[in-house]
Amino acid sequence: MISSLPGGKGAPVEDISRCSNPGTVNFAAFINLPFVFICMRAYKYNMKTKLDRKDLLRNAGANLDRMHALISDGLLLHMQSEMRDGDLSFSDLNALLFLNKNGPSSIDRIASHLNLSHPAASRLVERLAKRNFVSRKQSGEDKRQKVVSLASKGKKILFELRSFTAMAYEALLSSLPPDAFAEFSDALENVSAELPPHPFKDF
Repeated sequence: MISSLPGGKGAPVEDISRCSNPGTVNFAAFINLPFVFICMRAYKYNMKTKLDRKDLLRNAGANLDRMHALISDGLLLHMQSEMRDGDLSFSDLNALLFLNKNGPSSIDRIASHLNLSHPAASRLVERLAKRNFVSRKQSGEDKRQKVVSLASKGKKILFELRSFTAMAYEALLSSLPPDAFAEFSDALENVSAELPPHPFKDF
């Protein structure tokens, strides 16, 4: 409870908790503008905290989508260039990403992930192996099965794509004012600490 207006003449002031709705405040009693400003700030804060989780998630999703849209053109051009240089299709790239995330896998697992038949997945792996993106060896558990792993060349192209993505975000965020960037960076660190580990394995 505040008993008097700061700098005022001792006029009684209602509990600031009533600022949750400006309509409940007796403004006739307020001749001190700083307090009115504080009251309005408190009202805006209360309204913001009343947003439900769905609204907050929707806003966060829209903001992240905007950030991604600002770098997506450059990302796509770089990805197309890397794929063209390596003679890779999107299915090829998806297979490399799958192996990077899940480790050595059977052709059956790769086929299931890519929604391909076993023969089609076998041909895909054959193409990748010929270009040294993956390696194959017999399964220790079932000699009839081949285990497919990322080779150094496959790791390299994924690392380059990941590095380019990080650099694109760095370039975007470099345009932020220092205070805004510091606030964003702190918030991002807190959020990242609560997320699952990065699906890309360290190379």
